[in-house]
Amino acid sequence: MAEKFFVQSPDVKYTTDYIEANYTYQTSEVTEENGHVKVQPHSTRFVFRTQRSVPKLGVMLVGWGGNNGTTVTAAVLANKLRLSWMTRTGEKHANYYGSLLQSSTVC
Repeated sequence: MAEKFFVQSPDVKYTTDYIEANYTYQTSEVTEENGHVKVQPHSTRFVFRTQRSVPKLGVMLVGWGGNNGTTVTAAVLANKLRLSWMTRTGEKHANYYGSLLQSSTVC
């Protein structure tokens, strides 16, 4: 287990329930006008809030960004939200049959 540490910064605030951090994202917009390159800086402020208490249950999602992970995520959300759509053969409802059939191996 990692040792506890605290960030001493005017942009970080600790409370009993949360840690809040102020962050400024800085970028530049580059455009060309009349043969001259124009660079205009932009900054966006964000406030990140992290809950200090550790939940009793958690899931570590490894490799979730690939095709399989996004397909599973879409299937879970579609079923949770009970999505439906119209096709030329009628209304269809979200289910897990397609995911099960596509993941099965035929010997």
